[in-house]
Amino acid sequence: MTNKADSKDKQPTYEELISGKRICPLIGQIIKDEADKRKYDIESLREHGAPDEKIESLLKHQEKQITDFIEKDREYYRRILKIEKLKKESVIDELTGLNNLKGYSKTINTFFKLAVREAKQNEENGEPKKPVKLSLLMMDIDKFKSVNDIFGHTPGDEILKKVAEITKQTIRDVDYPARVGGEEFATIFPQTDNDAIIGAERLRKEIKKELKPMLDTFLDELIEEKGMQAIYFPAKDLGLLKNSTIDTNKSFEDLTTDEQNELYEIVKENLFGTVSIGVASYQKNDTPATIKKRADTAMYTAKQEGRDRVVSDNQIINDGNKENDVIESRKVDRIVVGIETMSKKMQKEMGKVKKALPAKKAKRKIILKKLLEELG
Repeated sequence: MTNKADSKDKQPTYEELISGKRICPLIGQIIKDEADKRKYDIESLREHGAPDEKIESLLKHQEKQITDFIEKDREYYRRILKIEKLKKESVIDELTGLNNLKGYSKTINTFFKLAVREAKQNEENGEPKKPVKLSLLMMDIDKFKSVNDIFGHTPGDEILKKVAEITKQTIRDVDYPARVGGEEFATIFPQTDNDAIIGAERLRKEIKKELKPMLDTFLDELIEEKGMQAIYFPAKDLGLLKNSTIDTNKSFEDLTTDEQNELYEIVKENLFGTVSIGVASYQKNDTPATIKKRADTAMYTAKQEGRDRVVSDNQIINDGNKENDVIESRKVDRIVVGIETMSKKMQKEMGKVKKALPAKKAKRKIILKKLLEELG
């Protein structure tokens, strides 16, 4: 139990309180427990040497000390909170609430370090090295330019927010989603290897299920509000009507009912409401840049193959022979085009040569390449 005399010795004297050399311990208690109530122990002040006629001025002095202390403390914490808020905002995409490119970059670097360190721990302990498990998903909304050009940016923003929402609901809590570009998203899958493609496929299906009906509703609402002419000019500018039977030289008023119906169907068909996804898993000596490059390549491959699909970097590697064949074929075609752009006289002579070339493109390529080299 605390001795009363010891307690008195610890209390500041009246002179110390007035001079500001010491602060009454009651102030700390008031700030901690009852700062808003402003309760003061007058009897305690009297007991420790404060004359009755000075108590009122002393209380005012204490009040000022409390106010100054609280304001100083409040300002300090306000600055801390503001700094934390700015830090958070600097890595958060304002529209979707996902992390932005800066947040993604910082996080994937951290995940890489953790994954590689964990893989090395067993090796250092004399045990077999654990494989590094880390995957990256890159995702792009298909034909998003059509969405913005037809509807404007407000519905486009709604689509972006919906994709972000579905992504957060579909992936695991440990996964890390981010918006890294206009309509481009990334998701980091920690402790995941080739199975990441399963999560990517689930995400693709969920987005398609919700996005396409949303776009169709936007289209019907736009036509109901502004009429079919609201989609005619954007469709022309986007080149959606090139292969249609619609005469684009006509003004909208001159379009037949059938042409207007065809216009509607074409625009609706080109509002894909889908995403193309590329997935890459950690490979030996990978860096954040190399794994992203492979995921990007896989995503672009998904687009080239028709969109609305998931492609992994493993698929691209496995299809390498097929890809090489395509590349060789294109090289041959370029050589043939080169020949065809020569002077007419040369073309006439080369025409004879071309007829004599073997049917197989690989052999044709070698012969033509050699011939062109000799011709300079």
